[in-house]
Amino acid sequence: MTEQDVAQLLAIPGKQVVLPFQWRAQEGAKGTPWVSFESVVMVGEQFADGLRFIAKFRASGVRVHGDASFPQQEKINVSLIARGHRIAGIDTFPGQRHANAAGSGHPYAGMTIQSTTHRHVWIGHDGYVEPVEPPLLDVIQLIERFSHECNLVFKGAVPHPLQGTQGSLL
Repeated sequence: MTEQDVAQLLAIPGKQVVLPFQWRAQEGAKGTPWVSFESVVMVGEQFADGLRFIAKFRASGVRVHGDASFPQQEKINVSLIARGHRIAGIDTFPGQRHANAAGSGHPYAGMTIQSTTHRHVWIGHDGYVEPVEPPLLDVIQLIERFSHECNLVFKGAVPHPLQGTQGSLL
């Protein structure tokens, strides 16, 4: 897929995320577990060629390894996948670094991006990101921003992944 192909696809209004949004525990997750949602995406009346929406969320918590415990910050990844490639994405994770080894001619080519939130931009292969400011720290706001940028429509509301869970005061 070329950059132009992706830009044209992303510009199509009203792409439908087929399944109602429901977070599911990710199998095999250790420590603070991940939850995710995945659905195919329709463009008009057709299923696009391998087009999928994926959202992943890990709540903040503590990871235990032997006798040691490590705090983990909340992490959010939202993606649009086409033909097995991440053609668009937004990630939030405080302290993250992303090296742009590719992207000649783009504003952040060759730079290491250190921003809490960054956007993945398709440049013929994945690996190029641009910072998003201000950072998107709320998972619902991040998904709404991504869906607006990619012209995605969901069936019903997007629930918060921690909805219905109780936290600890200790």
